[in-house]
Amino acid sequence: MNILLASSEVVPFAKTGGLADVSGALPIEIAKLGHRPIVFMPAYRAALQSGQPIEPYGDEFSIPIGSKIVAGSYLKSRLPNSDVDVVLVSQPEYFDRAGLYQENGEDYPDNCERFVFFCRAVMEGIRTLGLHVDLIHCNDWQTGLIPAYLALEYRHAPRYAKIASMLTIHNLAYQGNFWHWDMLLTGLDWALFQLASDGVFWTAQSAEDRHRIRQLVDDGQPAICPGDPNLRARLWLGRSAVASDRVAPRNHQRHRRNGVEPVHRSAPRGELRRQQLARRQGDL
Repeated sequence: MNILLASSEVVPFAKTGGLADVSGALPIEIAKLGHRPIVFMPAYRAALQSGQPIEPYGDEFSIPIGSKIVAGSYLKSRLPNSDVDVVLVSQPEYFDRAGLYQENGEDYPDNCERFVFFCRAVMEGIRTLGLHVDLIHCNDWQTGLIPAYLALEYRHAPRYAKIASMLTIHNLAYQGNFWHWDMLLTGLDWALFQLASDGVFWTAQSAEDRHRIRQLVDDGQPAICPGDPNLRARLWLGRSAVASDRVAPRNHQRHRRNGVEPVHRSAPRGELRRQQLARRQGDL
């Protein structure tokens, strides 16, 4: 079986915890069973300085992130003492940083964007690099969008038609929680965010908040914040969640820089959806 293991950290290239240990050891053991694994991970600064031999691999590629196009490239290495190839996704603006996910104790504010890019780069790599894949093994929230992209955007492409996917959660405490406007970065339809079913995880602070948000979602509004403009919805990569957390004003400025202009919350019902559709059509 041809198995693509996607992970945000892999020993000996980059590590913050046990995920890296598993991602560096499991492919080698899988190979011993006669399977053909390949590993994808980001080309962090730490990975490039790990002392492992790394070389260019394939051509450059471009990926849509929100309303902009971001270019990247692939690098290639190998897990030590094995024949398991490692593909590193290179995009210096996202990954050439001092830390993997945070710096000075603070998460990078564009972590959602960084790993949306990584998930799309993994999917594009299958086609760009001419890989034959039977199974994509995703690991933790950083790769949680890959099964969604596989099912919604790539399923009918010949090289992807028979690929299966699985997700391993190594630490449930880290869920990839982001404010709802980050959904625009994924390129996926808002309908996938409006889960008014048991698939929605409610983390609002009170029953009243849960009722207010549930009512809006059931009415078909795309994660609109109720009465209090500071209430926000939260996106968990891989599944949708709604929360009543406070929105930092810097998030608005960050999304304007990223080319994603938040829709004003006072817009009448239906107008928000029309604006979003018009924006997406303009990106085509």
